[in-house]
Amino acid sequence: MPATYTKPELSQQRTGNDLAAWSDDALIQLAVDKGSNADNAFAILIDRHRRWILRGCLFRLSNHHDAEDATQDVIMRVYACLHQFQGRAKFRTWLNTIIVNYCNTFAVRRAKYVTRDHIEQLIEIHQQEEEVVVTPHEAHAEQAQINQALLSLSDNAQQVLRLRFYVGYSLEEIAEHLQLSLSAAKARLYRAIEQFKHLYIRLEEGKFTACA
Repeated sequence: MPATYTKPELSQQRTGNDLAAWSDDALIQLAVDKGSNADNAFAILIDRHRRWILRGCLFRLSNHHDAEDATQDVIMRVYACLHQFQGRAKFRTWLNTIIVNYCNTFAVRRAKYVTRDHIEQLIEIHQQEEEVVVTPHEAHAEQAQINQALLSLSDNAQQVLRLRFYVGYSLEEIAEHLQLSLSAAKARLYRAIEQFKHLYIRLEEGKFTACA
């Protein structure tokens, strides 16, 4: 389970209302100095930007649960790295760099856990584009990536995937068509699916690297 950030109670020496009027730079300096009000200053700084962080994570991950988890992790990373902020740019500019880098890493890590069922679904979507409700931009990007992965496979891999997903053959029919045993046909199909998955993930990683 990822660590979570817990907002501390405000101290009696300086109230939240006092610190709430401070600028981001002043709060950052107070938090970095690690004095008696450091945790209070950081809590107010984060409360000021928390919804903005969540929106940034949600925009990049397109999943509210993942975005909430990512928001907590981003806050912890900000806490650990705040001393590196030098004030040459606005705090949100620096914060956005952390959000983008973390979400790119998170998305790649999430892509590595794509299941075989999901890969099969991607291949089926490739042949049923008109039945999928997505924006034109999303459809074009998804189809181009799937097509690139498919065309990068060997002829044998493309053939068995085409028979299974495009023609709709069962494993038994694939085995008969390719003059293979059932076990050999099953192994070839699953191997092709795994090859497609690795190619697709490599394309995902390249896409996120290019955006970093």
